[in-house]
Amino acid sequence: MKIFRGLVLVLAACAAAPAFADAPFLDGFFPIGVWVPPPYDYAKWQGRGINTINEIAYDEAGSIAMADSLGLHMMRAPQANPADDANETLLLSWAHPDEPDGIYSQVPYATIQSEYATWKSIAPDRPVFINFVGDLNQYDIVTNESGDAWYEKYVAGADWISADKYPVNDGEANNLGLLGQMADHLHTLAGDAGA
Repeated sequence: MKIFRGLVLVLAACAAAPAFADAPFLDGFFPIGVWVPPPYDYAKWQGRGINTINEIAYDEAGSIAMADSLGLHMMRAPQANPADDANETLLLSWAHPDEPDGIYSQVPYATIQSEYATWKSIAPDRPVFINFVGDLNQYDIVTNESGDAWYEKYVAGADWISADKYPVNDGEANNLGLLGQMADHLHTLAGDAGA
């Protein structure tokens, strides 16, 4: 389990960090991403220094083709037939739906684990990414299960984990240490593998 350090609009992973030693395709590459832009804006974002598209919500085939044509990396859900991604050299990772722990966006952890097993059976070396609600304080809307033990069941369905938090937007600009606390919490959830 590797912690993917970052925020929603700017994703950053240090390829030199030991956490990415098992991801040689990141050697010398520092992902800086944008979350779910429409494909007609990819070039605009690239001009702003973005090199990675995170998630696709519009015209999957056209979005992938546009990212490929511009040389933009991707972190996204697999294509309908995941085997079709076999030759996607710019695909950094497959991604689960955003914030599957969220009250309004919840995907059961059993589904996350099942998708992970299926994807890994198709491409064992391709990392799988998951992003949580930043406070890591959600609960199961069916069973009311919560806490770290519940989150660890989600973490079992990914290789790279992250969470999004917006301290400035949330009126907590004087407490940017919240981001470090969130990263520490992610390390706890990842256990020994989160180094």
